[in-house]
Amino acid sequence: MITFDEITKSYGRQEVFRAATFQISRGDRVGVVGPNGAGKTTLFRLILGQERPDSGAVHRSKGLTIGHLPQEVGEVGSEPLLRMVMATVEDLKTVEEELGRLELALLSGPGREEAEVLAHRQSALLERFDHLDGYTLQSRAEKILHGLGFADQDFDRPVEVFSGGWRMRALLARILLSEPELILLDEPTNHLDLASMIWLEEYLTSLTATVMIVSHDRTFLNRTATRIVELEGGRLGLYTGNYDAYALQKKEKLVHLVSAAAKQREQIRQMKEFIDRNRTRKDKARQAQARLKTLAKMELIELPDETREISFSFPPGPRPPAVLVELEGVGLAYGRPSPIFSGLKAQVGRDERIALVGPNGAGKSSLLKLLAGEVEPEEGTRRAGPSTRIAYFAQHQTEQLNPGLTVLEELMTVSGQASQTAMRTLLGAFLFSGDEVGKKVSVLSGGERSRLVLAKLLFSGANLLLLDEPTNHLDIPSRAALERALVSWPGALVLVTHDRRLIDAVANRIWEISPGGPGRRGGRLAIYPGNLNDYLTTWQKLKARPEAKPVADRDGADRTEEAAGAGSRGRRSKARRREEAEARRQVSRRTKGLRQRLAGLEERVAAKEAELDELNHKLSQPEIYHQPEEAARLSQRAARVREELEGLGEDWSRAALELEEAVDVAESDG
Repeated sequence: MITFDEITKSYGRQEVFRAATFQISRGDRVGVVGPNGAGKTTLFRLILGQERPDSGAVHRSKGLTIGHLPQEVGEVGSEPLLRMVMATVEDLKTVEEELGRLELALLSGPGREEAEVLAHRQSALLERFDHLDGYTLQSRAEKILHGLGFADQDFDRPVEVFSGGWRMRALLARILLSEPELILLDEPTNHLDLASMIWLEEYLTSLTATVMIVSHDRTFLNRTATRIVELEGGRLGLYTGNYDAYALQKKEKLVHLVSAAAKQREQIRQMKEFIDRNRTRKDKARQAQARLKTLAKMELIELPDETREISFSFPPGPRPPAVLVELEGVGLAYGRPSPIFSGLKAQVGRDERIALVGPNGAGKSSLLKLLAGEVEPEEGTRRAGPSTRIAYFAQHQTEQLNPGLTVLEELMTVSGQASQTAMRTLLGAFLFSGDEVGKKVSVLSGGERSRLVLAKLLFSGANLLLLDEPTNHLDIPSRAALERALVSWPGALVLVTHDRRLIDAVANRIWEISPGGPGRRGGRLAIYPGNLNDYLTTWQKLKARPEAKPVADRDGADRTEEAAGAGSRGRRSKARRREEAEARRQVSRRTKGLRQRLAGLEERVAAKEAELDELNHKLSQPEIYHQPEEAARLSQRAARVREELEGLGEDWSRAALELEEAVDVAESDG
């Protein structure tokens, strides 16, 4: 399908590919990995024909159809979302338009011969429409959009009103619907929440198309890739299996390479010793010269610049209190009619390492800002312990670095009395080694700046770390370095990230944030002990609470109509008004049982929600986890209450629908 034949590509002095050769076959799912700047995006541009190699050739199958998701979305039109996604099947769109014209022509009453010609053409087009799956196109489009997190009410909204992340999802939906032979995805998970990532993994693995994925998400690559292409230092390596299989093969390869390099060094040492001893001896001079020529021709084994597992320690912060930060009855709306949070209770305990999960827009970053004290609650209180010292990471903080300082000097601004050795060791752990600590901040890349800010936070002597998407702009080696650092971090932390591997490595508690639903004033917080894997084992399929159709307020509607028509009401006869009043009473009597049932369900839902809030509050107390049996009992009870709430929500939805239908029937009978 795709063959790279001895490809060489450079940008100035930077050699991206050096005689690179590989082949992608039909049905492969290829993960493309490598440090930032290694050439992953260039690889896609070469495949797309957007760039040409300096030497060598890229061979593509004849007529190959390609769908490409770039990292950044350009201009988008004002088409409604659903129409934009479906418009990708151009042939089908043409068929639909011609069928519409034929239908109008047939309705205009053509003569017999013309009608036969039009009907014959219509039959052929309907067959073509069926061949293109035109009858199922809309349902498939809606299914993909739902999987990527869009709601029904989004389908008619213009694409241009969505944020960049949601536009990216729309483009991804369009590519998946068009079913090209080759799909190129450049960082597809950057703007996806957990539920959408899991859906996309399952969807990609169900396809027969060939897929190439550039991603720094190790879990995503583990679940989707069957081969790995590694780009590093102009070299290209091919590995069979997913990311973990690649990492194991690479480690084994490195072990053999290190062994071979050690043997070569020993051979060189022995040859040099022989030359030094015998170059002046007449009986050995010829042998010494032969070894000298061998040395000159010898190709040295180059060891890759692998990240070392550096051990380091952090400067101690003040002894943390049992509860570092507590939110009590907190509400936050940012001036919106529907609050993000209302009546929120949460605590961060001394030994807690919390990951926040939930759909995009549910309020994860807002909750982190509340904990950090970056925003004040609009209701309720935020309390921090007397010895709580917070270090807060947000993306904008990379802009606060001093461009005139070096990497080492920037770390010194928070290092206190730490030695240069300790600072260099920490910077080495964050992949700043050797002369790199002397680089000016002004020349650092986005990923390097993020790593430097994270190193400063970890070295600041804080006892609570709040991290909002710390892996943005970080490649896989950088994410692995951050993971090692956070595993060694001695304090508490709260983390928002899309990197599931990082969550599993560092979290011992999951806070799930759900946006508010019908009849609720704000988002909810559910607490799960354990890491993300434990959470997903329990809640693998994340289900939103059923959003039932609200019951039409029949009495209220009647009252509104009466108020609006006050001028004409006086002209109605008293008999007519009595008939209308009696009709309303009949409807009320006939639906009384259903209304009572609905009210009872609402009371039960409210009681269960109150019970769940109380259980979550107890589970958030740090001391509960020194009582494992009680923690397990509370967790099990909370899980049962959540299940009961879902069942009650479904009952409420059915009862509401029955009531609405009963009102319609009663009114029509009346």
